[in-house]
Amino acid sequence: YATDASNKLHVLDVPTGEGVVASLRRSVTITDNGEPVRFANELEVIHGAVFANILERPCLARIDPETGKITGWVNMGTLKSTSPNDNVGEVLNGIAYDEESDRLFVTGKMWATLFEVKLREVTGAEYEDALIEARALCTPPKSLASYGYP
Repeated sequence: YATDASNKLHVLDVPTGEGVVASLRRSVTITDNGEPVRFANELEVIHGAVFANILERPCLARIDPETGKITGWVNMGTLKSTSPNDNVGEVLNGIAYDEESDRLFVTGKMWATLFEVKLREVTGAEYEDALIEARALCTPPKSLASYGYP
C-alpha cells in the first residue's frame, strides 16, 4: 500500500528482484462519512486493515483497503503530552505493529518516546460522542500549503 498526499490509497504490485519497479494494481478513495480524506501517511497493516496517521493530526485512521472507507479513528490527542519531552518535537508520524505479540507502537517526528498502545473499541452511548470528537480532531484541512499541498 502507498499514499501520495491525495485522498487515494494505492495498492501496488511489488515484484522481487533488484532494479524491478513496482506497478499500480488499483487505487481507492479514502473516505469518512462519505467525504474524501487527504493526507494519510505512514501506513501499517494490522489484522487486514490499513492504519495510517493523518498528516498534522494526532490521529490514526483505520482504513478498509477494499473500499477505502475509514472504519475507525484512534484519537491520540493527549499522547504527546505524556512524554518527558512534551514541549519538543513535531507531529505523530510513526506506526509499527508486532504481529507475533499483537502489539502496536507509535511515535512522532523528533519524539524521544516510543509508545506501546492498546486499542479499545468504543461502543454504546460513548460511541457517538467519541466519533464526533475524533472527526473534529482528526479530519485534515482541504490543503496543507506549508507542505506544498494545495
